[in-house]
Amino acid sequence: MPSRLTNLATLLVISLGVIRVVYEFLTAGETSYKLNSFENHPIYRRRYDSDYPRRDKNSTETKKLKGEGIHEEDRLYFNRTESEMKWVFHPPPTSPPVVLVGTNEENTGTIEVNSSLENSILVDTTANCIENLNSTSLLHGTFYFAPTSHDVNIPAHAIHRPSWNRVQQNMLDDDAIDTEKEKERCKRYNYEYNNRTLSKRRRLFLGTMIADESMEVIQAVSSEVYNLFHTVSIVESNVTHNLSPRKWRFGMGSDNLLKLQQLFGPKTKVSVDYYVTNLTSTNGDDLLSDYIQREGNNLRWSLNGMEPDDIAIVGDCDETFSRDYLRALQVCDVPEFRPGKKCRGEKIMSSTLVFESSPKCVTKGRRWFHPDALLGECVDQVGDESIHLPSKREWNDKHSNFKEGYGGGLNFTLYDKDGLGGDTGKYPLWFATDIRMNPGNWASSRDGSATGFHFHNFFESAKEIHWKYLTYGHAWGGGGDRPIWEIHEDIELGVQCARGVKYENWLDFTEERSHPMPIYYLNEEARDARHRHWQSIVEEDRLYFNRTESEMKWVFHPPPTSPPVALVGTNELK
Repeated sequence: MPSRLTNLATLLVISLGVIRVVYEFLTAGETSYKLNSFENHPIYRRRYDSDYPRRDKNSTETKKLKGEGIHEEDRLYFNRTESEMKWVFHPPPTSPPVVLVGTNEENTGTIEVNSSLENSILVDTTANCIENLNSTSLLHGTFYFAPTSHDVNIPAHAIHRPSWNRVQQNMLDDDAIDTEKEKERCKRYNYEYNNRTLSKRRRLFLGTMIADESMEVIQAVSSEVYNLFHTVSIVESNVTHNLSPRKWRFGMGSDNLLKLQQLFGPKTKVSVDYYVTNLTSTNGDDLLSDYIQREGNNLRWSLNGMEPDDIAIVGDCDETFSRDYLRALQVCDVPEFRPGKKCRGEKIMSSTLVFESSPKCVTKGRRWFHPDALLGECVDQVGDESIHLPSKREWNDKHSNFKEGYGGGLNFTLYDKDGLGGDTGKYPLWFATDIRMNPGNWASSRDGSATGFHFHNFFESAKEIHWKYLTYGHAWGGGGDRPIWEIHEDIELGVQCARGVKYENWLDFTEERSHPMPIYYLNEEARDARHRHWQSIVEEDRLYFNRTESEMKWVFHPPPTSPPVALVGTNELK
C-alpha cells in the first residue's frame, strides 16, 4: 500500500510539472518579467521603456489591449483620479520633463539610505527616477538633490580601496598642523602664518560639474585633494552645453556613482545632484548652460552647512589646486580671506600647469587660470543678503553671470549708479559661475611654480574627443569630419607629444621647479599607462582617417625641422 501511494504522489508531481511547462509555453511572451516589488504600483509606474506589460509588441493581443484601454482598468484598480496619474517615465508633452537617473539596466534592488537622517528616503534603483528627491525649481530648470556619500551605504562589492606608493602616502599624511611646516608653507606663497587666529584649518567646499570626463582624470583630481574638502558638490545635466541630449552617467545606485563618491576620501561629503533644463535655446551663448548649471553648487553648499568663514572653490572636473596650496589656503593669513569683505572682487585664481592628454605632455610657460577660490561670506546662499543686495544678471536679470556694469568683469558702475547696493557700502553675493568667470588675484609660489593642475582632454577614445568639440562649450562644428589634431591647437600639441616630436619647451614631469607634481602621477606605472593609452588614441584616429605619417599635417603648431625623437623618460618615484 505505501508503495502505491508513493507511486501516485510521484505521478502527481510529474503531472503538475508538465502542466506548468505547457502553461508557460502557451503564455510565453505575455509577461516576461517578474513583478517583485511592482505589485503595489500601477503599470504606468513600473518600467521606463513602456506604459504596458512587456508583451510581444507586434502581437495581435498587445495591439488589442492598447485599443481597449488597459490603462483605464489599472487606473480604477489603484483608485487613481486623472490628476493623480503621475507620469514617472514618459511625461505628457505639455508637462515639464521628468528625466531618469541611471542606466537602462533592469535592477530590482534598492540602496538603503542611513535611517538616522531626518529626511531619509529609499532610493529605488528599479525605477531609477528622481521625482521623489528634494528639488528646487527655477525658471531655467530644476535641481534634484541626491544623498551624499555620507548618507549612502556602499555595498561590499563596490568598496573602493585606494593604493598609494610611499611617496604618495607621505604627501597625503598631512592632517596634523605642524607650526614650523605651516610657516614654511605660507612663506612659499607669500603669505603669513598666524597661529593665534588660525589654530584650525578653514573648511573647503568644492563646486564642479560632470559630463564625459574619464574616471582617470577624476581619480587624478580626487587623489590630489583626498580627505581635504568638507563638501564636493557635483552637478550633472541631462544636456550638453549646446543642449544636445545626454544620458546620465552617475545615476543613483550606478557603479559610476558609488565609485565616484569614494574617490575623494571618507572625510568628504560627495554628492552628484541632477539638473534638468528648461532651456530651448542658448541665445548664442555657448556657455549659458554651463553658467546656469553651476547654481546647483551654491544650493548644495547651503544644504551642507557652509559658513561665511569657509572657502568656496569652483572648477571643472579636470582642474584642481595643488594639495600644498590648498593646505596653505586653510591655515595661512590670506588677504582675500580676511573677514568683512565688500565682495567686490576678492577672489583667488590658480596658476595652473596644463597637462595635454597625458602626464608626459606638458609645455613650459603654458598656464591656465582655474580653479578659483572665494570667501564664504561673499557666496550666494551663504553670505548675508541683507547687506549684500542682489545685482542684475545676464539671463532674465536673475540668473547666469553678472551683467556688464552690474558686476560682470568686476565693473560695478551701473550697480552703484542705480543704487542697488543701498547705503550698505557692500556688493552682491556671488554665484559659482561668478567665482569662475570674474577676474581675481593670480596665485603662484615665490619661485613661479604652479599652484594648480589642469588634466586637459584626458579622454578614453578619439570618439569622446570628437563629441566634446562638437557639443560642449566653445563647440566647433568641424569636429567630426577631420582628425583630432586638426580640430584644436591644444589637441595638436598633445598629438605631437604622442608622436615624439621634439620641442625645446616640453617640460619633463620632474622639472617643475620646487613644487611637486600631481600626486596621482607620482607613480611611474600610472604615467606610462596613460601615455601609452594616449598614443593608442592618436593611432586609432590616424587609421580611421586613413592618414599616413607624411599626411599628418600640423595645422596650428608646425614642428621644428629636427626629426621626431622619443620623449625623455622620467625618473622613477617610489
